[in-house]
Amino acid sequence: RQSLQFEFVPQNIGLQRLTVAIDPLDQENNTSNNRSHLVQRVLKSKIRTAVFSSAPGYESKFLAYLMKSMQDIQLSLLVDQPGGGFYGKPSLQQVDSADVVVLVDYPGPHTTSATINLLNRLAGQKKASFIYFAGERAQPRLLRQIRLPWPFKNWPAPITSTETNKINMSANAVHPVLNILDNPQIRETFWDEVPPVNIYFNSFNLKQESQILVSGTGGRSADNVPLIMASGGKGQKIILFNGQGFWKWHFMLQTKEGIEGGYKQLLKNALRWTSETTTLKPVIVETAQDMVQLGEAVQLSGRLYDNNFKPIKQGRLTVNVTHRELTFPVQVQQDSAGSFKASFVPSEPGRYIIKGRGFVENRIKGRDSLAIEVLAFEKELIHTAQNRRFLKGLAQKYDGAFADVDSIGQLSEQVDFRTTDRISESQIELWYKPIVLLLILLAIIAEWIIRKWFGLA
Repeated sequence: RQSLQFEFVPQNIGLQRLTVAIDPLDQENNTSNNRSHLVQRVLKSKIRTAVFSSAPGYESKFLAYLMKSMQDIQLSLLVDQPGGGFYGKPSLQQVDSADVVVLVDYPGPHTTSATINLLNRLAGQKKASFIYFAGERAQPRLLRQIRLPWPFKNWPAPITSTETNKINMSANAVHPVLNILDNPQIRETFWDEVPPVNIYFNSFNLKQESQILVSGTGGRSADNVPLIMASGGKGQKIILFNGQGFWKWHFMLQTKEGIEGGYKQLLKNALRWTSETTTLKPVIVETAQDMVQLGEAVQLSGRLYDNNFKPIKQGRLTVNVTHRELTFPVQVQQDSAGSFKASFVPSEPGRYIIKGRGFVENRIKGRDSLAIEVLAFEKELIHTAQNRRFLKGLAQKYDGAFADVDSIGQLSEQVDFRTTDRISESQIELWYKPIVLLLILLAIIAEWIIRKWFGLA
């Protein structure tokens, strides 16, 4: 196997379908694996991102570390220092033009009124979008002064730090933010393996237009607590991470092959989604899959909004898919008020155009469309990673144990190696044994010889 690096400068913005091909060798019979297809989304420019943190800590440290490794992110890190100001004296001119603002456990005890005014200017005049990581150092009084489109109606009361012990995917799992790994089984493995996080808010009175993307079960309660929420309107969006410790989703999964980059992709998708501040449309049709393999189901979600960005309860959504000269309808199910879901399985490779129309009382409310690329099924590109969820379930069902390479040494402690005695009975027909027949014949011959020797009758 050889590696080849080359540069390609796209000429257009948006979804680009690329094909990489090599010339066949002499007398090469199978040339079907000489080409590969990929889809790349081309952005207009780098996403200008400002990260505010109330104090130095792992959360902001890992966020900055991951963002610096992303070529399409321009980062400004601002960490409060005692007495006012920020460590390192960052450039406030770059902050003033930020597309996305990330608040980590912020505003804190050392946050100044000038910083609050800066955040309000970014939220109000600049219409920047926000990503918020809740935490115990955040000052509720100062936080309420930042005028943002929060996903809840009323401020929830913070609780004593509680760890999650299970991650649950919500019905909005088709949201673009959650499109973190290419293979669905690997994606499920990532959510099975993520470490616990510390929940900050326990209950929410969410707005109707808000979406719960990921939830978790707390240590003291069996109820699901929202972990990641998304909300937005009028060109401004916000994502809320309910707690601290999300950095462990990257650090503690680096030894897990196939899922070690899941949190980085999640963060990158969150930055992309919040930075796309397009004008609010009354009808939205979206998918988390820009590219799918032939035979893979395409999951769609749709929403209908009124002029005040409120979900339309008595609405209807239709979806039609066009591929080449063929157009066919897709069955749509209403998930909740103003929210719909649908799916279809492409039958051929190529580009598919998905068009949605929203209706209110049989009047068209609006339209939306998107495009996806379906790639030909290539056996050499099949993901060969383990289906860990299936293996764990199989071991649990038959009282076994599941162990990966890192924990194979603990397998002897999990499996019962006690010896047991087993008694079994079987019947053997001696007459069919050659050795028995031989012994009988020898006994008869010996008797005849003895009788002859002694002259017996």
